[in-house]
Amino acid sequence: MHYGEIKNCDIANGPGVRVSLFVSGCTHRCPGCFNEIAWDFNYGTPFTQDTIDEILDMPYNKEKVYVTLESKVFGIGLESYTVGSAEFTLGYASANKLVPLMDNGHYHPTEVVSDKISSILAFDKHMALHVTRGVRWDSDHVVLFDDETKEIAKEIVRNNALDRVFIATDYFDASINRISAWVTGVRSVQKALLFALLQPDETLALLDS
Repeated sequence: MHYGEIKNCDIANGPGVRVSLFVSGCTHRCPGCFNEIAWDFNYGTPFTQDTIDEILDMPYNKEKVYVTLESKVFGIGLESYTVGSAEFTLGYASANKLVPLMDNGHYHPTEVVSDKISSILAFDKHMALHVTRGVRWDSDHVVLFDDETKEIAKEIVRNNALDRVFIATDYFDASINRISAWVTGVRSVQKALLFALLQPDETLALLDS
C-alpha cells in the first residue's frame, strides 16, 4: 500500500481536529477529479511500520484518547480487501500499548472473532470491536441478533469485560435505509448483551468444575 500525504492537523475530513492519512489508489476514475494523480495505487510513499510510528509520535492526550489498530484480512470488494495482517496489527498494538480492534466482517468465513476475545483480554487492558455481519455473497451487512453476535456478547460478559471492551456497530453496506440499519444493529447488540447477562454462567462454571 502507498499513501500520498499525512496531515497532522486536519479539520476538513471529519468532525473536530484529526490526523488524516490519504491512501493512494482509486478505480472510479471520476471525470473532473481534483486528485487524479493519486489514482495510481503506487503513487506516493510506501506504507510501512515507520509510517504508523510517525503518526503515533504526534502528541495526543493518552488519558482521554484510545488509539486502536484494526486488521483487515479477508473480504470481497474494495473496502473489505484493504489488507492488514492480523498478526502484525495485534503484535504492534500490544508492543505499543494501543487498543487492538477486530471487525468480525474482516475474517475468513470459518474464523470467528468471538473465539479470540478471551485470548486478547488475557494480555491487553482493553480491546475494541466493530460488531457487524460479514460481506458475503448474500449479505447486506446489517447487524442481526444472530449466533456470532450472541457469542461475542457472551465472551465479553463471561470475561467480566463490559468496561474493557469498546463496541461499535458497522452497517455501511446496508440494503435498507441507513437509519433503519443503524437502529436494527444497535438493538441487536443490546439484545445480545442482555441475552448474555441472563445466562447462568456461575451455575455452568460450577457444573463444569
